[in-house]
Amino acid sequence: MFTFGKSAKSDGLGAQITQNNSEVWYVLSVLSFIPISYVFLGYVALYIFFIDMAFAIALMLKSYSTINGLTGDVYGACIEVCEILGFVLILLLLR
Repeated sequence: MFTFGKSAKSDGLGAQITQNNSEVWYVLSVLSFIPISYVFLGYVALYIFFIDMAFAIALMLKSYSTINGLTGDVYGACIEVCEILGFVLILLLLR
């Protein structure tokens, strides 16, 4: 979302995040997250990753259709909801 999104406004936090993105860092973070989290959580890590990605893409598309881009508030909401989704999945799948 941070790497591939476009900002709704030319100024503000969303624009700063969008302008300072790097696809290389995104790929490196994904490639490091998957094996490390798999060691600690097993298959649950893959569920968390794909469900969080699906939510982030859905939020990004909704934001594009309503405000024509991403803002800092959208980024913050995505981070918080993805954290909660991850915790709920851990609780449900690791009991």
